[in-house]
Amino acid sequence: MENYGIKNYNILSAKNDGERGISKSGYVEIYKPYHVNLTLAFNRETNQFIPDESDDVYLQLFKEAYIQQHPELIKVSNQIIEKYHLMDTSSKDDYLDFNIEKDQKIRLIDDLRKKEKIDTNSLLPSLTKDENESLYPLNNESVINFHYKFNVYENNNTIPKASDILNDFKESKVFGEGKYFLNIQVVSYKQDSVTYLGEDYPENNILFVVGKDGEFRDIRTLKRTGWRKYAVVPFP
Repeated sequence: MENYGIKNYNILSAKNDGERGISKSGYVEIYKPYHVNLTLAFNRETNQFIPDESDDVYLQLFKEAYIQQHPELIKVSNQIIEKYHLMDTSSKDDYLDFNIEKDQKIRLIDDLRKKEKIDTNSLLPSLTKDENESLYPLNNESVINFHYKFNVYENNNTIPKASDILNDFKESKVFGEGKYFLNIQVVSYKQDSVTYLGEDYPENNILFVVGKDGEFRDIRTLKRTGWRKYAVVPFP
C-alpha cells in the first residue's frame, strides 16, 4: 500500500486458496483517501504480491473517487437500471469500471502519493485506454465503461437497446468530457448457472466520446463480420 501513499487501511483476513495454486488471498479495506475493499493475491511461500490475480488498487480508488465526484450520473444510471429492467446488484458500482493506459497509470499513482486525492474531472479528458487490458470479451472497452446486464431467464421484458440508454444519458447531460463505452450484456442467470449471450447482440456495444461542450461525438458500434469476428463501425 505504501506504493500508493496509502497509510489508513486494514487487513481484514487472509487465506490459502487451493484454486489459485501457489497463491493465497488477502482482503484489505482502505479507508483513505477513498473507502474501498480489495482482494489481493500473494505467493504462499514468498509472500510476494501477484498483481495479475489481484484487484487493481489504483483503478478501484479511481472508481470510488469518480462515484463520489459524479453523484448525478450515478443517480441517472440507477434510474436507467430501473427503467429498462436491468439487473440490479448489491453494489451501485458493479457495472462501472475503468481502463487506463499503463504509462499514464504510473504517473497517476505518483500523483496520488503526492496529493493524496484523485481529481477525476481534470484527469479524464486526457486519459486513454490500455489496448492490452480490455476486460470485455469483444475487446472494445474505453476509459470509462458501463457494463449493464439484462437477464433473459424468466423475463418477459424486451431486451433494451444500448442506443436507447445512450439517448437517455444524452438528455440527462450528466456525462463530463472523456472517452466512454456502454454495453448491455445479455445473460441467462438460472440459479447458480449463467450463460452469456452478448455475442448475439453486437449492436448493444457503443463507444463514444463526450467533448468539453458536452456533445457526443465519434459514436461507434460493433458489426459482425464472421464467426466471432467483429469490426468497429460508425453508429448508424
